[in-house]
Formats: sequence, C-alpha cells, structure tokens
Amino acid sequence: MDIKALANTDSANAGWQHDLAVSYERSGDVAMAAVKVDDARAWFYAALALAAAYPANVGWQGDLSSSFTKLGDVAVTTGELEEARTWFEKALAVSAALANTDSANADWQRRLSISYCRLGDVAAMAGKLEEAKDWFEKARINYDQLQRAGLFVGDIEFAQFGPSLAARRRLLQSRVDGEPDPPGSSENAVSIRPTW
Repeated sequence: MDIKALANTDSANAGWQHDLAVSYERSGDVAMAAVKVDDARAWFYAALALAAAYPANVGWQGDLSSSFTKLGDVAVTTGELEEARTWFEKALAVSAALANTDSANADWQRRLSISYCRLGDVAAMAGKLEEAKDWFEKARINYDQLQRAGLFVGDIEFAQFGPSLAARRRLLQSRVDGEPDPPGSSENAVSIRPTW
C-alpha cells in the first residue's frame, strides 16, 4: 500500500498525513530539480493543503513555513517576484511566530534566517537594494546568534551559509555604491541557497 492510500484510510491520523505531506514536498523537490516547475508547484500546493489543516500543531507550522518557502522558490524560478515575495512573507510570519515561542529551538531560528535571506534575494532581484540590505542584515544577525549559541556545530550547510550571506551583502553594497559587479560575484553570492 502506498503512503497516499494509507493516509486516505485514516484522514484523522496526523502522523500518516504528515508522511504524505513530506512525500508531496519531496516530489516537488524532485520536480524542481528536473525543472518541471508546474509539477513542483502542484506538489508544493498539495503539501501546503495538508500542513494548513493542522494549525494548532506546532510541528505542522514548521512544515507550513517550508511549503510557503518552496512555493516562493517556484515563483522566483518563473520570474514572478511579487508572488515570491508574498510567499516568503508568509513563511516569515510563521517562522517568526515559531521562533518567538522558543528562541532556543535551532530549527525555528534556522527557518527565520532562511526567510530573511529569501526576502533579501527577491528584493535585490527587484532592484530594491536598500530593502535587500535590511533583510540580509537581519539574516546576518540571526546567523551570528545561531553560530554563537553553537546550535549547528558540524553542519556543513550552516557553515556555508555565513560566507554566502557575506558575499550577498558585499555584492549588494557594490551595487548600492554604483560599482560594477566583480567577475563571478553574482554567481558566487547566490550559489549557496540557505536550505539547512
């Protein structure tokens, strides 16, 4: 029996529904990797619908934030920057609420940094450089707090996020100052998406 059939046998079983949502999200990730954007969007909407069905479940709220972020990524891929911004703002609202309930929860703080960075990326793509600087500064502050707390010791993706964020901030500052981008700097600044 596949996960969808199993989940359909007991729609009140939150564990099975969660497993189904995770499988939808992973299917969306595969579709994005294959550049099947419409398929990815459909999978992420399916995951979102399941996560939204459990508003009182804190764990599901993290999944909701993830679905919002992934739908924002789809919108960025298709050049729909305002739609992307809307999704990332929704992810931020959920992430901030979770982070405020437990400042020691590393995963919730991580999601907050991801939201800040995604909003900075979208603002930069839209030419809103000062706004992007503000978002990246918030991401930096959050990242520094996580690093000082030692919450992600040994996590390679977390270790890469700091240099990636610094590259984004340097590139953005050069654009604000009216300087040309150094060769390869645009690619380097966004080559490491904050996914940890």
